Formats: sequence, C-alpha cells, structure tokens
Amino acid sequence: MSSVNNVTHGAGADTGGGAATDAATSQLSKDTFLKLLVAQIRYQNPLNPADGVEFLSQLAQFTELEQMMGMHSEVQSLREEIAGELEHLAGMREDLAALRDAIAPSETAAEEEAA
Repeated sequence: MSSVNNVTHGAGADTGGGAATDAATSQLSKDTFLKLLVAQIRYQNPLNPADGVEFLSQLAQFTELEQMMGMHSEVQSLREEIAGELEHLAGMREDLAALRDAIAPSETAAEEEAA
C-alpha cells in the first residue's frame, strides 16, 4: 500500500518543468499505479485475498489522481489564456497612451488660442 501511496502523491507534485515533462511524469505515474494495482491483484494469495475495502480505496486514489491531472491541465490552459489576455491589455494600454500623447498637445494649443 505504501508504494501505491508514493505513486499517487508523486504525480501531484509540481516538478517545475515544462508541460511536456509534467505530462510525461503524470503519464508515468498513472501507468505505474495501474501496473502496481494489477500486479497486486494477479499475485495475491488466493487463500488470503486482498481486503475489498483496501482495493476500493486504491481505486478511489486512482480516480482522484486522474481528476487532479485533469484539473492541472485545465488550470494550465487558463493560465495560458490569462497570459494572452494580459498581453493584449498591455498592448491596448500602450495604444491608449500614444493616443493620449497625440491628443494632449492639440488640446493645449486650442486652449492657448482661446485665451
């Protein structure tokens, strides 16, 4: 059970690498978890089978792992979308500043003529 816990907790850790590295690590952990689970079932003692509650607990951990990996990819997608929007807003801010600078001298000259 401890080796299964290590696999599930290792997949949720952020390695700080790129998206490809994270995906490869997550896939490796998912595959490793499934292999351990299948091996445990295959090689269990038929006279003393694994506890059903423990088996269900491991399946629940696997489901939780899959959900966390899905949430990770969704959060990553949102981060990329927000970064794109921030770049767009920064460009708009620069455009507005240039427009303000272009308009401001014209207004000053018009005010001086009126005075």
